[in-house]
Amino acid sequence: MRVLIYLIRNAVYSNLFISFCITLLAHQTYILLELPDTNSFYVLAFIFCSTFFTYNFQRIYRLKSFELAGKLIGIRLSWILRNRKKLFFASMLSACGSLFFLLQLSYKVFLLVIPLAIFSIWYVIPFIKSGDKKIAIRDLPFTKIVIISLVWSLVMVAIPVVEAKGIHTLLESKSLFLLSEQFLFIFAITLPFDIRDLRYDMESNIKTIPSYLGIKKTIMLSHILLLLFLMLKAVQYYVFLQLSFEQFLATVITGGLVMLIIAFTKRRRPELFFSGLIDGSMLLMYFGILFLEY
Repeated sequence: MRVLIYLIRNAVYSNLFISFCITLLAHQTYILLELPDTNSFYVLAFIFCSTFFTYNFQRIYRLKSFELAGKLIGIRLSWILRNRKKLFFASMLSACGSLFFLLQLSYKVFLLVIPLAIFSIWYVIPFIKSGDKKIAIRDLPFTKIVIISLVWSLVMVAIPVVEAKGIHTLLESKSLFLLSEQFLFIFAITLPFDIRDLRYDMESNIKTIPSYLGIKKTIMLSHILLLLFLMLKAVQYYVFLQLSFEQFLATVITGGLVMLIIAFTKRRRPELFFSGLIDGSMLLMYFGILFLEY
């Protein structure tokens, strides 16, 4: 049991777990939109490598700012501090892998990736002038989660679609539904992380949804977003006939489970509750559809 917990903790803290989750939801796009999987390996490998690099770049950069400010760091950043050299080396390998796999994809994907990469890199690097200092994208009032949700929904949906069928396919109703649904889903499961970071954000004078609404109303908002997500799935199934019964049923069941998990969110929950269980809800969504569909 101790070995299992050790492996889980290392997978979560190193961002291998979240990279795996996002890659599987990207593969879900191939299933739900029935995309040809001719080049899917390169797409999914690119998404995995770029996600791993992006998350670790952001963590390592933030760790530097924490050290300079002399602030207390949590258990996860402490783990990153102890393993910084190994993580940096692994991140550089993933950056090289990301570039290699990107070069195997069409130029349209490359053009799509450019703005996503800019947002991801500058998310933690201060470059926006605000008064007498510069702030990063993540420090803009109430925008952090919106940007995260938009970027990752585009990664999980737009990149597979553009590579498989071209950019014009993004304007088809089925693609727009999935893009909107993934945005709502990621938004909903990301809100608890702002609850986790509430103390740090308030000390840093960063305005977030939980600092404005409070914890209970933020959880309620997350549930509302998940209900909107399920409503869009219902419209797809009952009105547009774009989902199978198995896909719709899997979504309803897993959506309900995710709502239950989020209901137990508290600011003092262990890091594995957020980065393990809540992020792991993406796996629930993927394997739920995979299990009932096949």
